Amino acid sequence: MARKLSYIIMIILLGLTLSLVSRYKQVDRFIKYNFSSDMAIILSELSNTSKNILANETDKEYSKDELMDQIKGAVETLFYVEKGIDKYKLLNEHFDVRVYSASDILFHFETMLLQGDDIGAYEEEVLIEVIALNEAYSKIGETASYIDDGHVFTQMEMPQDVKMYLEKLDDLSNKLEKEGL
Repeated sequence: MARKLSYIIMIILLGLTLSLVSRYKQVDRFIKYNFSSDMAIILSELSNTSKNILANETDKEYSKDELMDQIKGAVETLFYVEKGIDKYKLLNEHFDVRVYSASDILFHFETMLLQGDDIGAYEEEVLIEVIALNEAYSKIGETASYIDDGHVFTQMEMPQDVKMYLEKLDDLSNKLEKEGL
């Protein structure tokens, strides 16, 4: 009788262990595909809008209203993506990040245009840095950057490249904010 009971307990524990392992792997897979897609959207929106702002300074390709609509659309898209990224921390504590710097950067330019200010050499330099940063870290928008095949009882870690990108993006956002004071 005691032997049967010990077998039943071992089977229950094994089932619970497999359930936990399966959950970690499913969450990691979900984060891998969705977080990388969110980062790809951030990279794309920020790069394209920054390039359009720079191009407009030299070529006057867009009217002020057209450029403003592009920036507003990008800021709105980035805000919703960034808001969604905040929720990943509920699934995995290693993905507890704030990524509002991307929309903050573009919001700075939206505010400048609304106030009728011209984009100066300093702002152009920051836009060039943003574009270069996005090109240098373009891999963070790909699923291959996220390794989810670690130990079965541990959660996936956020890639160092993502952490570095977000730190540098914060620095650029702070740089614009300080200049705007």
